[in-house]
Amino acid sequence: PLFRSTQANVHNMIIRQMELDETINLEFNFYELGYNYRSTTSIVNFCNLIQLLRGIAFNIKRLIPQKSWFTGQSSLPVYFENEDLNGQTLIQEQKEIVIIVPCQEGEEYAYCQADDYLKAIVFDQDGNITRNVQSPIRAKGLEFSRVVLYKFGDQCVTDYPELIKILESGRSEHLSEDEALPLEYFVNRLYVAASRPQRRLFIIDTKRGIHDFWKFFNEVDLQTLITRYPNEGTWTINDLAQMQQGTRDNWVEDRDDPRILAENFFADGKANQSIYQ
Repeated sequence: PLFRSTQANVHNMIIRQMELDETINLEFNFYELGYNYRSTTSIVNFCNLIQLLRGIAFNIKRLIPQKSWFTGQSSLPVYFENEDLNGQTLIQEQKEIVIIVPCQEGEEYAYCQADDYLKAIVFDQDGNITRNVQSPIRAKGLEFSRVVLYKFGDQCVTDYPELIKILESGRSEHLSEDEALPLEYFVNRLYVAASRPQRRLFIIDTKRGIHDFWKFFNEVDLQTLITRYPNEGTWTINDLAQMQQGTRDNWVEDRDDPRILAENFFADGKANQSIYQ
């Protein structure tokens, strides 16, 4: 329903811009992009896995996997427990890294205040956020060399436990549309966040977030998932990638240039009339 409404709005907007009679039968064909021009193969395939799980859980048909425009070897997404000292130290030291948190746009400040670790590293003495902390919606349309997804799994366990049951069973028929909507919206925000990095994706989460939610991204047999989705040969195991446990070495390469990041944030903030960037 949301996609059909968006289609209609786009159609009407273009009609008005072209100053055409609204009775004119102007057809638009909407296609998902077949190629991803931003991210490495491993990140694109990891995002494909999110899409495949979404399709299975919410019975969304005709989803197709994206292909990365880039070829060659690439690093798999890696995960760390939030209490891992290596991860904590390196995030604190690498001030340019972008952290995406599972909150709504405009709630980043409150989220950081409520999280003991982020509260200790993102604020200056005057209480201003000095780190690149973004919500998925605020980060949408942007791209970065490296991105940290922070506690998405823990939020799912806390706020959307029904989603975990659905991912385990692959069925959501028992939910009403109103009940399913926030669950699907969470998955959509996760997809947006996971698709922001160009080269490195880090997942930092609590022990229960990794065990209960992210298990679908490193323990589940991929071929079994493919057989659960009515794909008619569209999906193959080569379209998917899982995450693996990270090490200190994963933090060394592909760092963003802080100056370029600052320029991009300034341009985006100016375009969106937002002082947050």
